[in-house]
Amino acid sequence: MIIPKTQGISFLEIMIVVAIVVILAALVANPFIGFRNQQALSGAAEEILSVLQQVRVKTLTAEGGSQYGVHFSSNQVTIFAGAIYNPGNPANQSSDLSSAVTISNINLTGGGSDVIFQKLTGVTSQSGTIVVALSSDASETKTVTINGNGISDVN
Repeated sequence: MIIPKTQGISFLEIMIVVAIVVILAALVANPFIGFRNQQALSGAAEEILSVLQQVRVKTLTAEGGSQYGVHFSSNQVTIFAGAIYNPGNPANQSSDLSSAVTISNINLTGGGSDVIFQKLTGVTSQSGTIVVALSSDASETKTVTINGNGISDVN
């Protein structure tokens, strides 16, 4: 019996296999990227909520004999002491949000981008909403709501 010699794998066959692997990888990776973005969005909203609650507690206890507030910018949340935000104050504590998200809308009573809590009561006259959105898809959002009593929530 004579066994025919095979010539191996052709370049075209290798390219077809590579194309199939790339297509499958793209199909599998897309849901993971979406999941990661949703986690970044939820994490940023929860971080903002946590900062607001922390600052309210600091104000309720009159830590350092001062009231405290939170300043919001598009990619950063800053804790400050006092009734007015001073960007040059070295005592400010800033935390950057994930690069996958941005604060897309700040809608607080009286305008502005600061929430300041009153000593011993924890109430604020800057109630309203902070909207966090994905940088890659502004239609994907989480909203942090702050009521007049200083209580905040995420939805």
